[in-house]
Amino acid sequence: MKIQERIIVTTSLLIVCGSMFFSWFGGSRGVQELSGTIVLLHPVTISCILAILIGVWAGGPKYSFLLTNLGFLGIIMMEVFYFLDWHIGTISGRFSITESFQMAYPEFYVGLTLTTAAYFCNLMIQKPRSASFLFRLDRV
Repeated sequence: MKIQERIIVTTSLLIVCGSMFFSWFGGSRGVQELSGTIVLLHPVTISCILAILIGVWAGGPKYSFLLTNLGFLGIIMMEVFYFLDWHIGTISGRFSITESFQMAYPEFYVGLTLTTAAYFCNLMIQKPRSASFLFRLDRV
């Protein structure tokens, strides 16, 4: 990756991490709310962030594509995981998609959209070069 592309991917990762500091879930504002840092501090999310940073700054072309995409997909999966089950241990005690939608603040949807956009931005930056590495199109 070129240095400009590395900076773009790293900046998008920082924006995603920054969106996790807003209130994402809760019963009522100011009384009972959780920020996205519960996702950010999970060991899987931390390892995904490290995978992205290693892929961007230390990985070769093949490993860069693999590590960054796995990292962004892992963060998306962790956000969806917490969306579906954060209220089970804290408020409701049962699995309910209805409660997940009712108790998620708009900031969660913004964070999920930013993470998805960062993933697709990474795909757009790395896809043309990495496809030839992964599928050996350069030998045809």
